[in-house]
Amino acid sequence: MGPATAPTSPIVCLDFDGTLVDDRGRIHPADVEILANERSVAFVPATGRPLHSVRRAFERHGLFSGCPIPFPLVLENGAAIYGERENLRSRRSLQPELRDELLRAALSAKEANFLLHSLDEARTLGSNGLLRAFVRRFDLDARPWDPDSEPAGSWGRPLVKLVVTAQDPEAVGRFEAETADLPLERTYSLPNMLELGPAGVHKGSGLAALLDYTGHAPREVVVAGDGENDLALFEMATLRFAPADSPPAIRARADRILDVREEGLLAPILREIGRRATGA
Repeated sequence: MGPATAPTSPIVCLDFDGTLVDDRGRIHPADVEILANERSVAFVPATGRPLHSVRRAFERHGLFSGCPIPFPLVLENGAAIYGERENLRSRRSLQPELRDELLRAALSAKEANFLLHSLDEARTLGSNGLLRAFVRRFDLDARPWDPDSEPAGSWGRPLVKLVVTAQDPEAVGRFEAETADLPLERTYSLPNMLELGPAGVHKGSGLAALLDYTGHAPREVVVAGDGENDLALFEMATLRFAPADSPPAIRARADRILDVREEGLLAPILREIGRRATGA
């Protein structure tokens, strides 16, 4: 795996979907090579995905098969923090009363579909084609939630995140409005995918917690992302990258815009880190 990174090594925090992973689940071959071998920086994937989904995305490209992921991880939009080798450090979940109120609201929303995330587990409410496509796209182990056999008030697991989606984006907006009085963190990872989690929990808070835990004092915090849920990471960054097909609001916040089709995401990021380190 190569030598461990030094305490002052740059952090390179990577959004997954739309940034490192394209919409067909592919990681650029150049990025696969770098992730397998480069240890002069500390890579930190940061995503709304759960652990099993991230592991499958890597294994599909021959990375870390049969062994734990070597990188620290900020998962479930900051609700689940892992140290190196998949060592769970912290989990933030909704308080039971708030969880039950949110589940009851989901049951009343007939036009929307839902993914209910416990730690590394997903349940579905609804079964339209868009929801099934998201389950496939994100490599989720997802079982249906049957509220008749398991009512909202008897849900026995922590709920770290609820994802709302619908064919009509306005239906997602209506659910957001109907739950506006609940103390939740709200972010759109896609135009028709709203993620609701504990207030104050997001990718930025997750990365901050990870750095506090490790005592890492990086000379650079480099972030690559393409979505609204990456903006909290951008706030922490000394250098920000966005793929060329990111929404305009994301590109406007980035220091560099990358066309990842030719040489991938990571090679130009590492070149820029090296250039800044040498003052070239």
